[in-house]
Amino acid sequence: MQIMAEALGLALPGSALMPAGGQDILEYARQAGRLAVKLARMPNMRPGDIVTKESFENAILVHAAISRSTNCLLHLPAIAHELGIEITGDTFDRLHRNAYYLLDVRPAGRWPAECYYYAGGTPAIMEEIKPFLHLDVMTVTGKSLGEI
Repeated sequence: MQIMAEALGLALPGSALMPAGGQDILEYARQAGRLAVKLARMPNMRPGDIVTKESFENAILVHAAISRSTNCLLHLPAIAHELGIEITGDTFDRLHRNAYYLLDVRPAGRWPAECYYYAGGTPAIMEEIKPFLHLDVMTVTGKSLGEI
């Protein structure tokens, strides 16, 4: 779900699946803390002000590319529902039909998850599937996905 949070635009780019023992995680934690305070001080700033149906479609395409958990089939529609956005099994089916499979990490794959981070993480996956993404969606950084 870290990857899905990043793909939705709700986490700092490149932050998903960081190795817990690395130095990078401390810097990302500081950046996330500063950003959380900044967002909390903004009037009427909520996840629904950032995330759209197109953001969910991007996340579903990332989900397909990384061949991840079936839990997302439950969690993403539930999160969308809380934001008043309808995501169904048909949405996953439609988007997954022409999606690329780019990842093979554990627990189901061959490679440890930290390989995902060291290979460029979610930004690298999104770069590979860029022609299929909605690049105009907003992210928690205040920049659009295309700008990032």
